[in-house]
Parts: sequence; C-alpha cells; structure tokens
Amino acid sequence: MAKEDDDYWKGEVTKARRTQLDVVRKSATGWSALFAAVLGVFGSVTFVGGLTGVDELPESLAGDVRVAIVVAAGLALLATVLAGLAANSLPSVTSDLTFQKLRDDTKNKATSARRLLRWALLCAAGAAVIVTVGSAVVVLSEKEQDAVTAPSAVVVVDGKAVCGPLTEDADGQLSVDGIALGDAGASFTVVSSCP
Repeated sequence: MAKEDDDYWKGEVTKARRTQLDVVRKSATGWSALFAAVLGVFGSVTFVGGLTGVDELPESLAGDVRVAIVVAAGLALLATVLAGLAANSLPSVTSDLTFQKLRDDTKNKATSARRLLRWALLCAAGAAVIVTVGSAVVVLSEKEQDAVTAPSAVVVVDGKAVCGPLTEDADGQLSVDGIALGDAGASFTVVSSCP
C-alpha cells in the first residue's frame, strides 16, 4: 500500500513540476481580469461622476489628491499590464528544441511569470492603499467654504445709473458706490452681477 501511495505522489510532483507555468498563467489571467474590472470601474466613476469631492477641498490639499488619483490609476494600469504579461508570455521561435531546452524554458517562464504577477499584486495593493487614503482625506477633510459676497444692486438717482455691491455704512444705512439707498428719488434693483 505504501508503494502505491508513494508512486501516486511522485506522479503528482512530476505533474506539478510540468504544469507550473500553466498554474501561474491561470492565476495571472484571473488577477488580470480583476485588475481590468477595477480599473474600468475607477475610470467610469472618475470620468462620469467627476471629482466633485476634490473640488470642495482646500486648493493645496486638492492638488495632492489629484496627484494621488493619477498615481493610483497609473498603478492600477501597471498592475493590469504586468498581470497580462504574466498570463501570456511572448511567443518565441526556435528550430533546435530539445526536451532539456523546453523544460528549462518552461521553468524560466514560470519563474518570470510569477515575478511579474508578484509585481502586479504589489502595484494593485499600492493603488488600493492610495484610493483608500485619498477617499478618507476627501470624506474627512473640512470643505472649503465659498466666500460670502455682498449682492450687487443698480441704483438710479436723477437719471444716472450706478451698479456695485451693496455696502453698509457705520450708521447702518445701505449704499451702492457711495449713493445711499435712502436718498430721496433713488430707486434700486438687486442684480446677480453688474453689467
């Protein structure tokens, strides 16, 4: 019984050794599809929805977040490309193929594909960390408040029209460009902006 068991496991080791490149490529194909999907969703959300949260941040912080978005997108794209390369090595042409060369080539390609896949996973992890930290910054940061501006008004006194922001003097009287709105004969209209 032990000999049969030993023979079985020796066969499994041989099969695993012979199929190691296929195993790495299948794994890389799955990861590549996942990275491509994540990159697609990231791109869709960014370009369709826009960066509304970033626009509300203070300008110094908004610039950093925009750079982080570009870096995260670049890392996600690099992860997709590296996983794709790990899944599909470039074909080679040879006229002197021997079983030793095929065996060595298969082992070298498996090692190379595994290295590419490892880098792809690191790039994807970096992109995920940047997106998570960037999202936290956008959500938790205080938003920049729009400066409150006084409404503008057009004042007409003795046939002369003046437009400008409404101001209040020390006595509490409203005026536009030095013309008090309480003056006899003055009429005014509040406007969104001066022409």
